[in-house]
Amino acid sequence: MSSNLTQLSKPHFHLFVGLEDDFETYFDHFKEEFSKIQSYYIEGRRCRTTDYLLRQFSSNLKFGLHYTYTWPGFYEIMSEDLEWEDWDGFAIFIMNYDLVMKDEENIEGFGFDYQNKVFTELMIEIAEEWAVGRNYNPTFPTLPRSFHVIYHCEKEKERETVARLKKYGLHEFDITYLDEITTN
Repeated sequence: MSSNLTQLSKPHFHLFVGLEDDFETYFDHFKEEFSKIQSYYIEGRRCRTTDYLLRQFSSNLKFGLHYTYTWPGFYEIMSEDLEWEDWDGFAIFIMNYDLVMKDEENIEGFGFDYQNKVFTELMIEIAEEWAVGRNYNPTFPTLPRSFHVIYHCEKEKERETVARLKKYGLHEFDITYLDEITTN
């Protein structure tokens, strides 16, 4: 399973179902086994609003001071600024995805549904861009690199999490049960 997270091919998105400890262990194992893939860990409990989500990404991915904590700023950093890193790819592990933006208030129509749709669409676009490479500057083209997002939820949240991913436009993802990995 781990090698799928280093490939350029789809799916770029994965749902891991199981205990938090197993997800953390898998993350640690992945980082060790694939040291040329830059791996990031995002804790869903700390991302209960859009603002906290953007700040958690900024903190964990070490966005620069010019980052603006907006969706356009997020897209720019994720699709352009990461290219300067010398990695073969990127893997973002999001623990307890079912809690991400869960406390988002509906302010002028920009509540939970809107923010989740924007986040999902941006992540899809970013993953697809990284997979094919980019040529924003002909002098310095960006080679294709793997970009995978690994969502986590506990078993009792699986149905709700799958429905949420599909509702906001993510239809290509695989599901892995962590207890199957840890017992093999």
